[in-house]
Amino acid sequence: MIYFMNFAKRLFFLSLGIIILAPLTAYGAMSSDSYTIYADSVGLGGGALATSTSYELQDTVIDAPAGSSTSTSYEVRAGYQGGVREDLSISMSSLSVELGALQSNAVNTVSTVATITSFSPTGYTFSISGVSGTMPAAVADGQVTAGSEEYGLAVGGTNSVVTGDVSVTGRTLASVSRPIAGDGVTLAFKASRSDASTPGSYSQTVSLLVSANF
Repeated sequence: MIYFMNFAKRLFFLSLGIIILAPLTAYGAMSSDSYTIYADSVGLGGGALATSTSYELQDTVIDAPAGSSTSTSYEVRAGYQGGVREDLSISMSSLSVELGALQSNAVNTVSTVATITSFSPTGYTFSISGVSGTMPAAVADGQVTAGSEEYGLAVGGTNSVVTGDVSVTGRTLASVSRPIAGDGVTLAFKASRSDASTPGSYSQTVSLLVSANF
């Protein structure tokens, strides 16, 4: 009689929670079912957008009064340019991912993509704010390798600040210091096991934080 035993560690899922921190702003808006005007100003003209690989420029002609006034409880941004909204948003291609049954001769990888838009003049920072649950040993040498019991994360995208495979712990994942729309950040979770790994099941919840740079 032959008995078959499953020695693969099985990772059931990773669940991702999203937190957004942005300036609390109130707008005097005009809207209907088909449009929204969140601010207006009196001026002669402008609004043309000029761009290059390193800048964006939007102009205004005879826009008065203009400038910024603040107190401990409010901020008034007068003029057309001063009224530009500083929206911050994020969407995830998946909030739950599964690595499946691990093998000793391969690295299991599963990815989810964060799409971030920040109209803040100082951009955004995207980070892991908290982790709970259980997982195999964290990668420590910069690469999750087949045949070793390791678990980690790779971060892709133009504005990623992560190099190689890193442990899934509180850290900055991506950052940009200018307004940006539709910025893609790929989170690739990776895991492997060794022949000596003890069978078991794991799950983890990762809290992700995106905030405007203040």
